[in-house]
Amino acid sequence: MGLGVSRGLAARALAVAVLALYLMAPTAAALSAQLPGGVGKVRLIVKVNPKLFKMADIAGMGGRVLYRASLAPIVIVEVPSFMADAVGKLRGVLHVSRDAPVRIYGDVVPWGVSYVKAPSVWDAATTGAVDADGDGSRDVEVAVIDTGVDPSHPDLKDNVAWCISVIGGTVSSDCYDGNGHGTHVAGTIAALLDGYGLVGVAPGVEIYAIKALGDDGSGTFSDIIMAIDMAIKGPDGVVDRDGDGLVAGDPDDDAPEVISMSLGGSYAPTELHDIIQQAYSYGIVIVAAAGNEGAQSPAYPAAYPEVIAVGAIDSSEQVPSWSNRNPEVAAPGVDINSTWPGGGYNVISGTSMATPHVSAVVALMQAARMAKGLPVLPPGSFDDTGNDTVRGILHSTAKDLGSPGYDSLYGYGAVQADAAVAAALGGTQEEPPETPQPSPEPQPGAPSIVGLVENPGFDSSLEPWSFYPGSYIDKAEWYSSLAGREGVAAVYGTVPAWSFSVSDSAFLAQQVTVPADASEVNITVEYYAYSDSSRATIYVVAGFYDTEAGSWIWYTTEKATPGAWATLSATVPSDALDAMRGRTVLYVVGVYAQTFTIWSSNTIALLLDSADAVASTG
Repeated sequence: MGLGVSRGLAARALAVAVLALYLMAPTAAALSAQLPGGVGKVRLIVKVNPKLFKMADIAGMGGRVLYRASLAPIVIVEVPSFMADAVGKLRGVLHVSRDAPVRIYGDVVPWGVSYVKAPSVWDAATTGAVDADGDGSRDVEVAVIDTGVDPSHPDLKDNVAWCISVIGGTVSSDCYDGNGHGTHVAGTIAALLDGYGLVGVAPGVEIYAIKALGDDGSGTFSDIIMAIDMAIKGPDGVVDRDGDGLVAGDPDDDAPEVISMSLGGSYAPTELHDIIQQAYSYGIVIVAAAGNEGAQSPAYPAAYPEVIAVGAIDSSEQVPSWSNRNPEVAAPGVDINSTWPGGGYNVISGTSMATPHVSAVVALMQAARMAKGLPVLPPGSFDDTGNDTVRGILHSTAKDLGSPGYDSLYGYGAVQADAAVAAALGGTQEEPPETPQPSPEPQPGAPSIVGLVENPGFDSSLEPWSFYPGSYIDKAEWYSSLAGREGVAAVYGTVPAWSFSVSDSAFLAQQVTVPADASEVNITVEYYAYSDSSRATIYVVAGFYDTEAGSWIWYTTEKATPGAWATLSATVPSDALDAMRGRTVLYVVGVYAQTFTIWSSNTIALLLDSADAVASTG
């Protein structure tokens, strides 16, 4: 009997020891990337008082200490992004800095990219990377019809979205550029801004590379016609898939926003004009090289009225003798450095090199509008000078060189990306409703209140809210009545037994457009937290997320007390509001939870009776 008691005590002691081992383990911060671009974790550089700071405090908020410097009181930590602001309030923390990227000075900005003032557009508006419908994919493409491309070039590989050949009337995936011309053109449009090599005018746009010219640089108009037809349809091979009448600028369609052709001839068949007119009718902007013969008029297809003919200038703003006269606009085309097959770079000249500068500026214009929730601009005509078409803006914002106004050397002038994008954002092209509804005018000095959210009270469903599940909190449902409230959204899930330390999150989100004249934005979330375990800590999260940049603009958190309805209210700080005015962003509401399970599971839920966001204007 004594032996049996000893064995029982030993078994219990072993169980206690095993349990203690797990209880001492650091918290696992498994906050998965729920939102487009990823929410994940944030790395912080923390100055501490070594006598007071406890690494366990970081673990307790779902983070971990990555490194503790031995020569200075500095700690490198990684915590869930929601907890970043809370680190500064921990005992022994003296100062917190967010980690920031550094890189080698490797991205060369070619003189042409600098001349058209593209870098200022990247900072102020867009690189061309825009996800208008929030599906995680980019929505602005330039179709380059040329000698193909080197799709594995380090400065192009992430931007070549589609690569085919139509040589000899046969569609194939054999699109490799054995000449170099097409790769050079693609690089001027979209070489990556990645700290390597050089950068293009619109480093965030996608390229459709369609090889219609052979490795000797020659081809046939029949293959060009085929290439344009393929470009209009895009990778899915369907024009206007959703049947809404929109093609260019529609995230649901694969058509490019721009077709760029650095090619031409003195004669073209009627059928080439027919297919170009078709592309033009779908709202696709068509750009082509004026030609290098020194002729008095552009070559075809640049000579067609639907096409923007591009002439060349050098770094001294002079027109070379070989650039065909009477272009529509001019752009850098002499001694242009760009990508070359095999991972290299090459400097060459021609109106072929000027053309992609213009194609990329057009892509930036359309991307900037889509990022603001505006429709793309129609192509327009040669005579346009207003801000309601692409060509009108290119004409009115070009740098006027040579004789005042249009002239035979420079056309309307040299394209300027910064002015063109600014003008594109100034003209909304929104048509007024057919029957305008009168609204009461605000009293002088009184702000107007604008609701930003559709179905903020979850009145009849979860629409149009999108759900971003976590690893465990992976369900979202609508209830007509729950926990004493009507019209409730429930986000919930169960952490299984023996999961030990777990951090998880889940969100509801929808796109909202913040008025350009918003003076204040306030959010109000009515919520009810639930957990069937006392080990769970639940936070309510609400804020705004930039899908284009892949990062939070601003968010707030509130530790929830399970079992009772509560309200989270907050005003967006002025710096965050500045970043949102006039933009379409993602409004996000959700739950972040930490728990610990051994013998039993833990069900966690967040109920939402409302999740509203309103803007004050005026």
